[in-house]
Amino acid sequence: MRRILKDEYRKVFHSWLFWTVVGIGCCISSINIVENVLWVMKATPTADLLHRGYAGISLFVRWISVNLASTGTIWFFFIFPILPATAYGWSFLSERKSGYIASVLTRVSKRKYYLSKYIVTYTAGGLVVAIPLLLNLLGNALICPVEQPSVLNMLVPINQDSFLGQIYYSNPWLFSFCAIITDFFWGGAIASIAFCVSFFTQRTLTVITVPFALFLAIDMGVYLLGIGGTDMTMERSPFKLLCAVDMWPNPIWVVYGWIAGFTAVSGLIAIVMGARDEVL
Repeated sequence: MRRILKDEYRKVFHSWLFWTVVGIGCCISSINIVENVLWVMKATPTADLLHRGYAGISLFVRWISVNLASTGTIWFFFIFPILPATAYGWSFLSERKSGYIASVLTRVSKRKYYLSKYIVTYTAGGLVVAIPLLLNLLGNALICPVEQPSVLNMLVPINQDSFLGQIYYSNPWLFSFCAIITDFFWGGAIASIAFCVSFFTQRTLTVITVPFALFLAIDMGVYLLGIGGTDMTMERSPFKLLCAVDMWPNPIWVVYGWIAGFTAVSGLIAIVMGARDEVL
């Protein structure tokens, strides 16, 4: 098992496509950094002159996971479901089509192969979104002043009913790292969906696009049925919950409920279809 995992991780980290997708994510998230450079250059003289502080250009107000007005935020979280599937979600299908699985199964058990493939696909999907987010946080830390957010400023729509709302105001660094870790799990859950789709299709494009289509369909269904944020009580669309901040309350149990649900369902499908899969 350990050897298979080692081989799979080696394939991930030596894959040009994985690093290309990471680069694309970084490029899109850097839009947020460029916007903040311009914003800080414009706002700093005014803040110095009027002695009003730097709350409006604080790191914890401007970085990508909390700045809903940023173009970088909008685009990054819109393509978010595509990134994990593109990074390594296609790998299982590629090995099925090429017959590589049959060669591997002569050396290891089917259970070990499928479990290793699922774990590595999940991890790669998480990393491909977590890396750009972490670099965005650190990049913005070089630009934006690190001022403690205050609930009185009302600059970010976070309250006690929001995702880690109390932590945000008391320990914003912890909140930020928790947001990145949560998006790691989102990425892993999305990659696991792509993994399961590979059992039902021979088209790589389908594997890559189904998670995005699923998230979009759920998002539309939630709002068409009137059970989304339009009732002003809670955000329920997983597409909107990818970002740590939303205009409607997004409690942690809803966020991790979706993540656990996607992971559990995809894992169950992988177990059932893997047991039935005939590759030899």
